[in-house]
Amino acid sequence: SNATTVTITAADLQNLTEGSVTMTADVSDAAGNAAAQVTSSAFTYDKTAPTISQVTSTTNDGSYNVPDEINITVGFSEAVTLSGGNLVVTLDTGGTATISSITAASTASATYTVGSGETSADLSATGIALSAGTLTDAAGNAMSVFGGYTDLADSSALVVDTTVPTISAIGTGALSWGAVLNATEDNSNGTVTVTTSGAEDGQTVTITLNGATYTNTVSSDATTVTITAAALQALTDGQSYTLTADVSDAAGNAAAQVTSSSFAVDKTSPTISAIGTSAFSWGAVLNATEDDNNGTVTVTTTGVEDGQTVTITLNGATYTNTVSSDATTVTITAAA
Repeated sequence: SNATTVTITAADLQNLTEGSVTMTADVSDAAGNAAAQVTSSAFTYDKTAPTISQVTSTTNDGSYNVPDEINITVGFSEAVTLSGGNLVVTLDTGGTATISSITAASTASATYTVGSGETSADLSATGIALSAGTLTDAAGNAMSVFGGYTDLADSSALVVDTTVPTISAIGTGALSWGAVLNATEDNSNGTVTVTTSGAEDGQTVTITLNGATYTNTVSSDATTVTITAAALQALTDGQSYTLTADVSDAAGNAAAQVTSSSFAVDKTSPTISAIGTSAFSWGAVLNATEDDNNGTVTVTTTGVEDGQTVTITLNGATYTNTVSSDATTVTITAAA
């Protein structure tokens, strides 16, 4: 009936060279008349399965923390279509980026959202897999190999840092003026020494005192912040103050604010009451009998804390005792 179906063996089909293929048809009638040879339309032979060529990102290099978003782009060796599942990119942080739709495209993107506790010094893809379904090229060849790609870390420098830095406790020993700021110390700038952990060099430490802020940058997990003399002079005499310290790392993780130990402001000079002869145990005249024994001098003070030392100087020699309730009695030796 002027028609036939010719079988091409599987082995012969497999021996074809990939690319554009045509075939010819020849026939003769019973009398031996040969028909003109016909060349078929071309068809494409494609038996190569698609592969993943690279993983890249359009996100700028830098440090990222919770809940920052990072672009993850997967590149393929040819246009592919995803059917019946998701393509999941697993990252070295333990997080994932899931691609749910690809239609005849050679690249596809997803968003990775940084989660708590995830860290990476240089974000990379540790694996790519289908959750289900197929990933095929236009010829219907299904992807079966998901490795061998150029990694994200080769083209980007993305740091994932969710570790919060810390600031060490700030005692009065970290204050250049110590536990008490006096009238002499506030004539010059003061300093606060701050120790950090996990804050990169160049990050800013902020000290807040009496509503004003003062800053310096971290170097090797420490910094010294200057407090101006004017700021110290503005503190109220007789009051106690604390200051706070804040710092964040390069990824934006903020350390818990630290409040310093309290320090006092004491700018009032103490006084010593007049010392009359009645304050001497020997009175207005020291005689030959009185100098056989130790003598005493009674001193009255104002504004001097208990335990502070009173020094009596007599005839080039010094004698001391400590204040208790704004008074003390200093002994002068008989030998003196």
